[in-house]
Amino acid sequence: MSSKRYYSISLILFGLIATFFIHACASTSYGLQEPHLYNNSFDQVLTTIEKVLQDEQMVIMNAEKLEGGDLYKIYFFKKSGRIDERNFETGHTAEINIRKVEDRITSVEIKEEYDRALTRDEYREHLARDVFKGLEERLKLIPKNQQDM
Repeated sequence: MSSKRYYSISLILFGLIATFFIHACASTSYGLQEPHLYNNSFDQVLTTIEKVLQDEQMVIMNAEKLEGGDLYKIYFFKKSGRIDERNFETGHTAEINIRKVEDRITSVEIKEEYDRALTRDEYREHLARDVFKGLEERLKLIPKNQQDM
């Protein structure tokens, strides 16, 4: 009797998790490897990204403004308090490209880089996911299916 009950509870939990996952993926249709469009000004997005990086305990290594100010690149890594990870910063870094598309539309793309020799699989961070999650809470994301309208 208890194995049937355990099986039923497991199915219900799996169904709930699958529903939340499908809803999260279907809501914007964006992947982590492609640019996300925000209905915010370039300066608003740039300020928000800096705040999200600070909140997520990420360190900006370098930032540069290109193409007459319409493109901004930020190179960063996540702070780690793990013992015996001397070169963690060089093992997992990321680059954010913030591009002004129109007056109130800004594109954000994040590229993560790994050095497999320096970062073990279980210590890999999901930098793009964490940053996009923070941006989604603070900015107006343009759903992918509404871009062409």
